[in-house]
Amino acid sequence: MRLPRSKRDWHRYCFTVETASSREINKLFSNTIKKAANILVSATLYRLKQNFGTVGISSFVENLTGLGRVSVILVSVLMASSAAGSASERYQSLESIAQVVRQTVSAMPAVTLLKNPSIEVLRLNNRLRVVECPEPLTAVQPATGLRGGRISIRVSCKGPRPWSVYVMVSLKSEVQVVITTRAMTRGDVLSREDINEKTVLRAPAHQPLVRQAEEALGNALKRSIGEGVELSAAMLKKPTIIRSGEHTLIMAEGGGLQVRVTGKALQHGVAGEIIRVLNLSSKKTVRGKVEADGTITVSRW
Repeated sequence: MRLPRSKRDWHRYCFTVETASSREINKLFSNTIKKAANILVSATLYRLKQNFGTVGISSFVENLTGLGRVSVILVSVLMASSAAGSASERYQSLESIAQVVRQTVSAMPAVTLLKNPSIEVLRLNNRLRVVECPEPLTAVQPATGLRGGRISIRVSCKGPRPWSVYVMVSLKSEVQVVITTRAMTRGDVLSREDINEKTVLRAPAHQPLVRQAEEALGNALKRSIGEGVELSAAMLKKPTIIRSGEHTLIMAEGGGLQVRVTGKALQHGVAGEIIRVLNLSSKKTVRGKVEADGTITVSRW
């Protein structure tokens, strides 16, 4: 056996021997023998690293005990055996793994509802080496959903030498959104001139987006926003129809009669909301529903 001469070559040799011997030990020995062999190889390599550069490799090997020499021979034989076996071993192609991932993501119920989805398998590491699977690969869909367009898929081989890898996927689709045409301040009520519909390619959003202009018209902004901002449901609220302290008309119906009196709102109110209002004639406080025109309707007078 030819020993390495330089320190760099020796470190490379130790790494190769340690890797090769570990693979072969996993194949050839039982769990008990496997542990003992691993400890023996690690100890031998540690002694070699400690003495390299001071005693010298040749003199160190000569001074080894019988057990130490057997360890070196065992490591060398296992390394040669592993190198011969790896040369004939076939690995799973990265494209076959990516293909299974694309098919799995395409079949997800949430993805089938998207318009023209774009599925991009994020680049797999070229150094990934897994043995070729004699059986069809299986993939598991994530239980957490789309997560804003990033998905982790587990691809597995259930053959004689099973393995699993996780593959990241980026998902985008065509989405119709509603954007603002100008900068607006908090409380502004949206009109047709303030918004525009647009189709964009983007990842699924965590918050529900406003897809149609009709969904936003007549709503007020919860905060100030700039031009070209995509509107979401969380940004909008019903506009305040009546404010606390404002005078309004209270209407009540019953027995075919309709009564109208002047009242004073005691709190802010949006359309459809129930608020307290003061009857200025009787000085009695009642509760009524805010109508779109600002009037208050009460069921009991």
